[in-house]
Amino acid sequence: MEFTGSGLPDVHKYSSWKKFIRITGWMLRFLDKCKTGGKRTGELTVTELENAEMVWCKAVQNEIYPKELKFLKSNKNIAKSSPIYMLSPKLDDKGLIRVSGRLSKSTHLSENTKYPIILPCTHEYTRLLINHVHLKFGHNEMETVANELRQKFWIPRIRVAIRSVWSSCQFCRNRRAKTLVPKMGELPSVRIN
Repeated sequence: MEFTGSGLPDVHKYSSWKKFIRITGWMLRFLDKCKTGGKRTGELTVTELENAEMVWCKAVQNEIYPKELKFLKSNKNIAKSSPIYMLSPKLDDKGLIRVSGRLSKSTHLSENTKYPIILPCTHEYTRLLINHVHLKFGHNEMETVANELRQKFWIPRIRVAIRSVWSSCQFCRNRRAKTLVPKMGELPSVRIN
C-alpha cells in the first residue's frame, strides 16, 4: 500500500470509493489502537466510516484550497480571485470548508444539507465519489447523481465532473450506443422490370 505525504493512502491507486474509504477506516482504527490502546474489534462502524470520509474531505481541501483555509482560519475574507469566493465559504468545527447559505434557520434539514462540504471537481477523490454514486443509483441520469451528491457536498462544475464519469462508464456507453441499421440490398432485375 502506498501512502501520500500526509500518511493517507494514494487515491490514484484505487478505483472504488467504497473500498478506498474502508481502507482509510481500517488505517484510522489501527492508528487509534497504537495511540490509545483501543480495544475495538469486528467490522468498521458507521462512525468510523464517516470519520474516514471526513478525513479525506479535509485532505482534499488542504491540497486544493490551502490559501482559502489559511484565510478562513485567521477569520479573514478570502480573495475575490478564489474559485470558491462566490460560495461564501466558512469553516466548521472540524476544520472543513463548507458553503454558508441561506438555510441556517431551517429545522428539518440536516447540517450537511444546510452547509454542504466544498469539494473540487477535478480531484481524483471527487471522481471516485461521483463514480460511487453513479453506480449506487444504477447508472441513472446525471441529475439523479447531482441531486444525491448535493445532499452532502457542493462540487463546483458538478455536471462537467459527472459527465466525465458518465462518459467513461462502459455500461453507460453500451446503453446509449445506437444500433447500426444495415444497408438495404439491391433489388433483383426481375423485380425492377
